[in-house]
Amino acid sequence: MANQMIKSVLNKTPVIWKLIIILILIITVLSVVFIIFHQKTVSLLVSSGVMDKAVISTIWKSMVQYIFIALFLCSLLFSIVYVDITYFIKEINICLKDALTKRKLENNFSDYYSGQTFDNIAANIKSLFSLFQSFDNMKVSRISTETHNLKLLINNISEGVLILNKEKIVTHINHTGETMLKLLPGEIIDQMISRKISNNIILENLDKAVQQDIKITDVELSIKNTILNLNIFPIKNSFGEIIRSLIIIENKNSLSGTKKSS
Repeated sequence: MANQMIKSVLNKTPVIWKLIIILILIITVLSVVFIIFHQKTVSLLVSSGVMDKAVISTIWKSMVQYIFIALFLCSLLFSIVYVDITYFIKEINICLKDALTKRKLENNFSDYYSGQTFDNIAANIKSLFSLFQSFDNMKVSRISTETHNLKLLINNISEGVLILNKEKIVTHINHTGETMLKLLPGEIIDQMISRKISNNIILENLDKAVQQDIKITDVELSIKNTILNLNIFPIKNSFGEIIRSLIIIENKNSLSGTKKSS
């Protein structure tokens, strides 16, 4: 019970006041030690009969000088600790602001400062983490919904569609694509494309599209006597980095038929 009370008091005491209290305690202890040492020394010398008032005055002045030197060193140590803690808190502010700015949530943040208590700082950090979690959950939910809608879309079109990540691992392929490439359902998912597809035209054009950051369109592709049309599109993020590759395969015959009818 006593430990909990002490912990509660410490957590609710501002950081700056803790430092001031520590400084006062250090100064008090040093002063008491110097005074006791001075009194003991003076008493010893007086009792031995080898010291007069002038000597006592000299000793006292020396002790005062030592006390001021100790006070100066304590103040210097206090300043160093205070600057270090202030810098640490400032760095926390910068890191949290950057994290919130990336999520456009900077209005939900109030700066920490050395006068705040640990309870306030802990409560603020806890609320920020809760905010991050809610934001990430919303983001995951949105991505899941978009992915589901994307799958519904590409599974209901006549073209074969493959989506690869930057390591060229196939993250999605529709049923038409599996049929065109003569693949078993799901066998290429989470696999390097080169492990399941050995067609040089596909692999070479994929490398070209990613390495040169260009779109590949209308490349004739033959797979087991079937003439197909290959298109590859690099997909970039907001920083201009290629994070995905989109491969679209069209049936050459149906494509020609469409052009003729038009």
